[in-house]
Amino acid sequence: MSPLDPRKCLEGRSLFLLGGTGFLGKVCLSLLLDRFPGIRRVFLMVRASTEAESESRFWESIVPSPALDPLRHRYGKGLEKLLKEKVEVVGGDITYENLGLSGSTAKRIADDHQNSSYVATFRLRT
Repeated sequence: MSPLDPRKCLEGRSLFLLGGTGFLGKVCLSLLLDRFPGIRRVFLMVRASTEAESESRFWESIVPSPALDPLRHRYGKGLEKLLKEKVEVVGGDITYENLGLSGSTAKRIADDHQNSSYVATFRLRT
């Protein structure tokens, strides 16, 4: 039996990633785009009240993060182009039915992606 090759497994695939605004989510996104350049697209759910706010949070909170430094070093001025090609920011909230996604958005993502990932930070409440 041949060994598992993650690059081949993810080649041409799309992923749905929740929890991208936290540190682990930023690192996960950065590693996916850096180590698996053959990934077709990452649907990145960013919690916000509107799609525009989700997009704004992505560019103002996630992109400048040091977690994306490996991508900045590799792609330089081409990073913005890479992110626009590979990352689709989706507004939503895991506490809502259908993740808060409209029916058309949910269908488009379901038709396109093959794998889902969730990155969460658990905080103890006292």
